[in-house]
Amino acid sequence: MFLLIEAAWYNYFYTTARTNLEQQNMKRFLQGNWDQIKKGLKQKYEELKDEDLKYVEGHEEELISKLQVRLDKTKREITAEFKQIITD
Repeated sequence: MFLLIEAAWYNYFYTTARTNLEQQNMKRFLQGNWDQIKKGLKQKYEELKDEDLKYVEGHEEELISKLQVRLDKTKREITAEFKQIITD
């Protein structure tokens, strides 16, 4: 019984810690590259408006969610677009 509780706690802690780390990494990535990403997205997707591309620190997940809806893409596809713009 104790091992099951310990395993569940470890899984919860690991998943939460990993998610927090991913969010922090995305925040830093967007902060440092947003102007370039925004320019690339506007060139590729003319339907995006300035309001769709407004970056507010601490609201990165909301920005990604908004882009998911507007572009009909998954979160993974959106973040891949960000990385592709930076590396091109």
